[in-house]
Amino acid sequence: MPATIDYVKENELVAFAILGVLLVLFIAWPRGEARNPRRRGPEGPPHPYRRAAPRGASRSEEESPQDRLAWAAPEEDVIPSRIVEQATRTGRRWEAIAFLESEIAHAPDPDLAYLLARTLAEHGDPAGAERWLFTAARFGQRDLERARTDVAFAAVRDRPEWPKIEAALAGD
Repeated sequence: MPATIDYVKENELVAFAILGVLLVLFIAWPRGEARNPRRRGPEGPPHPYRRAAPRGASRSEEESPQDRLAWAAPEEDVIPSRIVEQATRTGRRWEAIAFLESEIAHAPDPDLAYLLARTLAEHGDPAGAERWLFTAARFGQRDLERARTDVAFAAVRDRPEWPKIEAALAGD
């Protein structure tokens, strides 16, 4: 009897096919840490801005060592201005805004409110910038000269609410 495919029983052919698929999966399956790089610890996932940003195409090529330190800063050493600068530079503006809003909700800070107003103004939301400038003044921001000379607020200075913002920042 010649050994051709016609004489191989159908069950043996299926068994060989299954073994072949298993062999391919075994060879292609990743090993060790590569299997699950985002393994969560018992405390859950870390805040995305309190750990180093993942390496990849979205990360800026001109990143400085200070930027890397800001992204990897421990919780008490978070540098919001660096985080916002890095996030907006890499096209993650809404993540930067959400980060600032959550930080302000956690601990009201006039400088963070001012930074959020500046970020919104830079990205074409003068109404949001006005709202956060008023909030910064309510939290105690009194640096009127900085707001007057900041180029990010050029569009906000042309709006009718600007005199009220100036008065609030002046402490009146």
